[in-house]
Amino acid sequence: MNFGFFFFFFPTSTSFVKGTGNYVKTLVAFNQRQNQISKREEGVKEKIILSQEKNIHRLNELVRSLQQQLLQCRGNNETTNGTVSRMTEHVIELERQQILDD
Repeated sequence: MNFGFFFFFFPTSTSFVKGTGNYVKTLVAFNQRQNQISKREEGVKEKIILSQEKNIHRLNELVRSLQQQLLQCRGNNETTNGTVSRMTEHVIELERQQILDD
């Protein structure tokens, strides 16, 4: 059997420790920055969603208004058609009487 020996050397110099400390600080700062960016992105997304909800609400109100206008127009058309129809009947009746009187 062969037994291998491994030797680990850990630098004990203060420059290595300072370098590691700087790396950790940089990593922490990077993570904080990423969290800030994520929060901003979430804020922007929320604003977009709120804006879209407002637009949907406005569009729904517009649809309701247009539906009411359409119903009014239909009612006016029915009234007009009924009036025209009665007037036409009246004119036809007058023409018949004129023909009969002649």
